[in-house]
Amino acid sequence: MERRKLTWALLISLVLMFCGVVQAQQPPVMAQRPQSEPYEVTQGTFLNITLERVDPDHVSAMLYENVYDDFENVAIPRGSRLFGRQISKVNDRYDVYFTQLQLGSTGQTLTLDPPLQATSPLGSAGITNFKPDATAATIWRRDQVIPH
Repeated sequence: MERRKLTWALLISLVLMFCGVVQAQQPPVMAQRPQSEPYEVTQGTFLNITLERVDPDHVSAMLYENVYDDFENVAIPRGSRLFGRQISKVNDRYDVYFTQLQLGSTGQTLTLDPPLQATSPLGSAGITNFKPDATAATIWRRDQVIPH
């Protein structure tokens, strides 16, 4: 008899649970996105650039579009320059890493750590068109607030 009562109690609790009358208490799961700050460039931001100087020991490029933060402020203005050097050449791809960013608005130079790797305009690693006035890109590697 005791076993039958336990079976019925279990059956009733399962029915109530599936009907939504009895629910297990679980804390709500909330996705949290880190809040960005004004003038913060977030990791993965795409920067469109035009190569200016392509000497293997000294490569320079200019941003031809403004880079905006999450608040629609211009974090890196158009006309800012990237400076770096060619690391290697494999087949027809030039591996270029930019180590400095000079802001066009203030002239302030920032050291980029980690360096930014130059990419094709579509984002693949390395540059195939390694000559002045060629378009390229780079992808921002970590979240960073740009001083203004």
